[in-house]
Amino acid sequence: MGFDKSNENIYWLWADDNNDLGKFIMFPISSPRRQTTLFQPEKGEIGAVFWNFTERSPLAVSEVYHKHEWYVLNETAMDDMQVIVDYNPTASPYIVSYSVDQELILLAYDSAEKPFNVYLYRRANKSIELLFNTKPSLQGYRFNSMVGLVYTARDGLPIQAYLSLPPDVSTSKPTLFCHKTSTNNDTILT
Repeated sequence: MGFDKSNENIYWLWADDNNDLGKFIMFPISSPRRQTTLFQPEKGEIGAVFWNFTERSPLAVSEVYHKHEWYVLNETAMDDMQVIVDYNPTASPYIVSYSVDQELILLAYDSAEKPFNVYLYRRANKSIELLFNTKPSLQGYRFNSMVGLVYTARDGLPIQAYLSLPPDVSTSKPTLFCHKTSTNNDTILT
């Protein structure tokens, strides 16, 4: 992942026999066994790391479980991350890029309810403004929400899944579309 400012330590995503989700660690280049765990996910894998490139240190890390959940590693990023997450709480925020002084941050929000939008976050006044929409032809449409759920397989392992229903549909009687084969013998169950 990268070196710290001293060039004596390295940041790394690490997996071992005790943890198949991996963990975000730092260790001295001269002694890789002296690991410091910076973040260890509990449910999903590590998705992204938000860096302070001038200090060459991590500010926040995301764990992906149904969506990106951000965890602050450096308190200097707490207020900014809260504004970014609160702006669109049902979406997954992505930090696409930022200026060298990190006063301007390019964001994107990935959501089932809206097309992919790109925003500019100004740290000085904690404001977010829409720059552009990647799918302007979809702006007039309503999209359904997607709900993450977990069910247990026969072998006892959890399986992550998503349920997506049309807008304004009653959840008391969902419709299930069963696709049997490549021929036209599909079934709709209500």
